[in-house]
Amino acid sequence: AAAFVPGAVAGSRPREYSNDYQPIFDSRQTGIFLKGEFDFGWARLTSLTSAEWQRNLSGYDVDGSSAPIQHVYFPGRQQTQAQELILSSATESRLQWLLGGFFFRDDGDITLSHITSGTLVETIDGGVKTKTFAFYGDVTYEVVPRLFATAGVRYSRDKLVEHFTSIFDPSLTTASKSFEALTPRASLRYQLADRTSLYASYNAGYKSGGFNPSTLSIVPVRPEKIDAFELGFKHASRAFDFNLAGYYYKYDDLQVTAYQGPITSLVNAAKAKIYGIEADVAIRPVAGLTITAAGAWNHARYKSFPGAPLYAFDLVTGISVTPGDASGRPIVNAPEFSGNVNATYVQPLPSGSLEFTGNFSYQSVVYYDAFQATKQ
Repeated sequence: AAAFVPGAVAGSRPREYSNDYQPIFDSRQTGIFLKGEFDFGWARLTSLTSAEWQRNLSGYDVDGSSAPIQHVYFPGRQQTQAQELILSSATESRLQWLLGGFFFRDDGDITLSHITSGTLVETIDGGVKTKTFAFYGDVTYEVVPRLFATAGVRYSRDKLVEHFTSIFDPSLTTASKSFEALTPRASLRYQLADRTSLYASYNAGYKSGGFNPSTLSIVPVRPEKIDAFELGFKHASRAFDFNLAGYYYKYDDLQVTAYQGPITSLVNAAKAKIYGIEADVAIRPVAGLTITAAGAWNHARYKSFPGAPLYAFDLVTGISVTPGDASGRPIVNAPEFSGNVNATYVQPLPSGSLEFTGNFSYQSVVYYDAFQATKQ
């Protein structure tokens, strides 16, 4: 912008920023949460109820210069209600079980406005209403002493209704779509000692599809699905804890965030896979002192991602987006190596305690787009 507007200033170095508009971010939230527990002798019932109301207001300078070219302004609101009931076995036996039901409702709206040369233009006004319900069951059986087998299944159904209007088409546009999935899980755990176990598990996961009203599209985003396999070892004692796990994740229709100017949207990557290993240890050498360390190696790649957003940066036109093929490239926000070390010492006092904590963490490079144009 500074190259084309006389007298305008623009940042040109890392961590240097220019604008002519005071950034705004204001978020106000109100929530009510209720937990109820009931003991029937043969079973326990847990009820979890919540309701939340939220209003957000954000705005910032898009052109990144001192020239009054363009700002964006995002007022929005959201309200949610959720209810979950869990009935679980309450008696000690070789068979443990639970049954659950879940209901969720969400209603959110957002307005995208451009402020160009001091003139407010409401560009897009839209939102999505979601209704979700799910039922699930889980059983664990001690097949032989110290060998536990677990099996479970969950049925989920989501219905989404999208609506939007814009200056390009002031008539109300609506679209709706329902998604459902049946996701099983299974695991085997062998208890080597009272607080030491080996385990192997499989879990199928599901994340609902959705809409992108800010892009004025009625084409839904497909649900994200995962098959997750894990092998691990867990140990806990008074002196130290140690956990080790290896994992393999297989994704179908992985949901990825794409950016175009001030607008973000979800897109689907066809397939992805992640595998790795992670470990953590905690030692307590003297009373009050705990030292923990954790580390992970993670290999994350898009197995198939045709049509991935490919960003081009230009001083005149700004950021443009074209489709590209990101198959075989690293997954965004997935570092190859990460780790941390913590030390905490707690000194008891006559009333309360005094705690000293030190922390060091490390993360290798992460990419924010599939073609590695932006990274940290």
